[in-house]
Amino acid sequence: MGRPSSAQRILGLKLRLCISRQNRILTAVNGKLIKDEFTDLPVSRQRKYQLRMRRDKRCPICGEPVAVSSFCVKHWVERREIARKKLGLKRRYYRAFSYQLEAMAKAKASARKKRNQKKSR
Repeated sequence: MGRPSSAQRILGLKLRLCISRQNRILTAVNGKLIKDEFTDLPVSRQRKYQLRMRRDKRCPICGEPVAVSSFCVKHWVERREIARKKLGLKRRYYRAFSYQLEAMAKAKASARKKRNQKKSR
């Protein structure tokens, strides 16, 4: 086919602007509209994405499965450390559930690594 002309590019841009003005989300895979309970909400597309992730029990940042609350273990630990820094806390409460989950995740990752090393031999 060749490169689109400037008129075709402008028309494509106007079409995308019309779609975004209508506050609808096009999927990247097949170009169809996502129709669910969040489609007609008067909120941004990012917020709709977050709500869909929460509904599907996935981390809104990376898409990994949720550990306990709203985030995966990695981002839950990041939130904990940000809160500690913001509040100026120096001590750690190692019996907190996030520390236990972090230790379990590290143990599971190291076991997976050892298992993969045995398979490669």
